[in-house]
Amino acid sequence: MSREQLNMGDLLPLLETSDLRQLDEIKGLINEHLNTDRGSVLLNGLVDYFLETNSAQAVHILSSVREPHDKHLFDKINECMAKAPCRLPTLTLLGHVVRKQPSWIHKITRYPLLLSLLKCLKTDTDVVVLITGVLVLITLLPMIPQAGKQHLYEFFDIFGRLASWNLRNLGHVPEVYLIHLHASVYSLFHRLYGMYPCNFVSYLRSHYSMKENMDTFEEVVKPMLEHVRIHPELVTGTKDHELDPSRWKKFEIHDIVIECAKVSLDPKEASCEEGYASMPEHFCAHLQQRPADCTASPYGDFHSSCGNALILYVVIFNFSCTGSVPLDELHTLRSQLLLLHNQLLYERYKREQHAVRNRRLLRRIINATTLEEQNNAMKDQLNLQSVDIMSLRESLQVEQQRYRQLWDDRETVVTRLHSQIRQLQQARDDYYTKNQELESKLQECQKRIGEMEAELQKANNKVCHTGHLLNQLTAKLSSSESIQQQLSFLNKQLLLLGEAHKLCVQELHQAGPDTSKEVQMLQTSWGKETERLKQNLLLQSQKLDAAQQRVAELETQLAKKEHLIAEQKKFLEDVKAQAKGELQASESRYQAQRRVTLALQTELLQLYSRLETEDSSATASALPAEGCHSNIKTFETKIPLSSSAYSKSPQSPRGNGSTLSPAQPMASSSPANSVNGNRDTPPPFLVEPPPHRPHSPLGPPGPLVPSDTPLTVGSYPCTKSFLGMRARELFRNKSESQCDEDESTSSSTAAIMDYNESHQEHS
Repeated sequence: MSREQLNMGDLLPLLETSDLRQLDEIKGLINEHLNTDRGSVLLNGLVDYFLETNSAQAVHILSSVREPHDKHLFDKINECMAKAPCRLPTLTLLGHVVRKQPSWIHKITRYPLLLSLLKCLKTDTDVVVLITGVLVLITLLPMIPQAGKQHLYEFFDIFGRLASWNLRNLGHVPEVYLIHLHASVYSLFHRLYGMYPCNFVSYLRSHYSMKENMDTFEEVVKPMLEHVRIHPELVTGTKDHELDPSRWKKFEIHDIVIECAKVSLDPKEASCEEGYASMPEHFCAHLQQRPADCTASPYGDFHSSCGNALILYVVIFNFSCTGSVPLDELHTLRSQLLLLHNQLLYERYKREQHAVRNRRLLRRIINATTLEEQNNAMKDQLNLQSVDIMSLRESLQVEQQRYRQLWDDRETVVTRLHSQIRQLQQARDDYYTKNQELESKLQECQKRIGEMEAELQKANNKVCHTGHLLNQLTAKLSSSESIQQQLSFLNKQLLLLGEAHKLCVQELHQAGPDTSKEVQMLQTSWGKETERLKQNLLLQSQKLDAAQQRVAELETQLAKKEHLIAEQKKFLEDVKAQAKGELQASESRYQAQRRVTLALQTELLQLYSRLETEDSSATASALPAEGCHSNIKTFETKIPLSSSAYSKSPQSPRGNGSTLSPAQPMASSSPANSVNGNRDTPPPFLVEPPPHRPHSPLGPPGPLVPSDTPLTVGSYPCTKSFLGMRARELFRNKSESQCDEDESTSSSTAAIMDYNESHQEHS
């Protein structure tokens, strides 16, 4: 299978193979992919695979990743920490990674993972999760000592919460869980007291001075304080110095772990280095004489409790042999096994730190032994050197005697040689004087030869100079002749120029007055032109001032016009709103009156039809056949007329719904009604059939009998009746509202016209 076709996700289950060669190849492929690919897909898959299978090979790969995968790993662990079901395996994975101590573990303070861990320890209620998280925090603190500056009081709050857990949750948690929790809290106490003693003691003083925390102090914290030494930093250090990052630069991780272990009085926790392992004899005797009822060590209590609790762990193996177990007990036993495994991992981590410390101390011992051996060898060499020095001193004395002998011999030879040198110097002086005399004679001869050569040179110079002068004289003679000719020519030109100059002077004197007159005229015209330009400048400045004033006036007028326009717009808006409101009010009144009128007309029609039915039934029983026949014919002839009038009534301008006879004109056409619209309109003529006497059909008409007089459907009610008065009131209200609407509309229109005319006159 080629490496390109291989899916990285399919390789993860192969990490559990028993073939070591195949396992190395798979690890190599995964590490190579992690080194080349900067994405987080494979790393997230490894984390999920560990959470599902708890694979040790996945932990080994995750703890050996390089940057920038550390960020992806922290983000993925932080994401899993937010989920409660996978929080415990996530803390287990974080513990494995922290115990491996990768080079990038100190960057955990830059990511939200540390805050999530602290939040989990401060808020979670699962004891197994809390114990696992506390062990992770205890392991992590020596790797990030500078984080105490930001999260110190959160560490202290976690300690206070877990220290009071046993008392607050007594009876709700199995005893084995409480034993592990007590051991982890005791380890956290040692870590905080060893790293930040001043701040931790100050926190204990302030936190356990309150009454509600005194029981926790007496039961949990006080036994811990009785089994630690007084930290030297409590005497010489300060709170700020403890949080200074420069304090931790000289410490390795195992140094911090050992420094925290030094302050413990428990033999299993304390360090065995020089200065702490050996105690004075009188102090040991005093410890042996302590009463038997003294408070025992918390850590000793833990080991004794663990010894008693081992019986509970034996049950696991008994259950595995005997058969099925209840689920709750099985879950409890598995949690106990996990806690014991985590405690063993923490103890193994401490053992590894002690091993690192021991290796460094062993290296120091080896170096000290080597230095001692080198010191002994140097001492032996020093003894040999002293023997050599003694022998050399003896030989030096012999050589000094020999040197003195040779010095005496040299002195005798030197004196003899000095005498010979003096003799030779005297002979040299004689030769030197003779040589000086010969040199003086030679110089005199050379001086004479030089004088003779100088005289010869002077004679030669004179001859050459004479020849040169002769050549110059001949050249000057020829040049003087040509100069004389030029001089005569120049004299002639000078005479001609003199005459021309005289003529020019005469012409200049003659033209003098004319030029002065032209100059005066030019000056006069220039002065006039200057005056004209000044006047133009003054005129332009006056025009400019006038224009500026005009501009200012126009601006003020423009501002006034804009103000008037704004007021007019505002007034028009107000008038428009008022007219709209009045129109809506009129419309609502019109609709109300229309509904009332329709209801009234419907009621009138029902009443008329009822009366007509009753009268017709009474008449039909009393009248003979002829009278009935004539009445029925008369009624049939009147009904179409009244119905046609009723059908045309909605087209009338008033819309009152009354039925009028064709021969009667409208009451609104009278002069009185046109002048004042609120007067009562006279009732129209009713269309009624002529009454007939029951016993004398051919006789003259008698007085009207209301009970015997049938009414038509379109007739108007009597003015004295209740329905007639109600109809008159409705018609009067309708006419008044219409007149009011006309008057309000005309008044608003007149107001708008008056305002426009006044604005036009003003503008």
